[in-house]
Amino acid sequence: KKTDPGSPLFLLTSSSVKRQLIRRILIKHMQAVIREKTVNDLPPPTFTFVTAGDATAAGHGNLFSQSYTAILQYTVENAFASLGIQFVAKNYGMGQYSCGPELSLCMNEVYGLDIDVLMWDFASLQPKYEHLRRTVLWTNRAGMHPTRPILFSFDTFGERFLKIKEFDGITGTGAILMQSEALQRLKLMLPDSNAVLDPEKLPAALRYYHCDGTIEGAIQCEDPMRNFVCDLEDDMLDETEINGGAANPKICRKEKFQTKPQCMDARYQVSWHPGWKDHILKGRLLGHFLINILDDSLFELERLKSVIGSDPKHILAHLE
Repeated sequence: KKTDPGSPLFLLTSSSVKRQLIRRILIKHMQAVIREKTVNDLPPPTFTFVTAGDATAAGHGNLFSQSYTAILQYTVENAFASLGIQFVAKNYGMGQYSCGPELSLCMNEVYGLDIDVLMWDFASLQPKYEHLRRTVLWTNRAGMHPTRPILFSFDTFGERFLKIKEFDGITGTGAILMQSEALQRLKLMLPDSNAVLDPEKLPAALRYYHCDGTIEGAIQCEDPMRNFVCDLEDDMLDETEINGGAANPKICRKEKFQTKPQCMDARYQVSWHPGWKDHILKGRLLGHFLINILDDSLFELERLKSVIGSDPKHILAHLE
């Protein structure tokens, strides 16, 4: 039965998913501690986050450094480095591509053999066209990957997530859903540039992002050629809104992309591709989630030390 679980931004297929993520982080931390004590020239262990998805995941319309995967990298790399772990975020988003069958069947060749987290983000534009059978194939193949990555997905809560949850119970392939509905509710809770006294005083990432109930000056529409997301045009506004000052929804549309002077002729800056502020929000939220997991990992490490002692080799053997 399909139900709306409410407001949580992140949903886990089971409580074991968090334990799997903590265990993975602690193994790498113990490896780093052992290497530091042996004073060798081996590189630090890496924690690899791979984004697979469509044009929105790729960050089309923005600079590559503005994509949410790049923002995630900037957000968490120092926190992971404090544990001796090199965090690596890789963006493999591609426009006009679904998750299967090609990408599912060639997962090792496309995304590599070292993956700790694999992000599924293929349904941001037209979720109903991303068929369930493709997601089933994707999840099955991810469970067969040599490093058995933790799965993340950015999607609505529904049949796809429930099907992924079945794999957790059968094969132990854990997954974490970042709910698009919850993220949309969060966006509308951010300061409305049309309501604040002086929007210019807002931080750059919030300034002209939420304008009078719209995000980046775009609204849901019935145009499939625009992936059902249209820019708010003058004929959609009354005269008061049009003449209401710089903070009407049109300014959100104008401020959506910020690619100059680095890129003077950026392509794909269209209504259905999120702008840099949307990407920074998503990347920061993903980063916040992972940093919380790092905190929990340290608490778990202290618990292990109280039980089996502080020898990193003993702890590593226990975790493995």
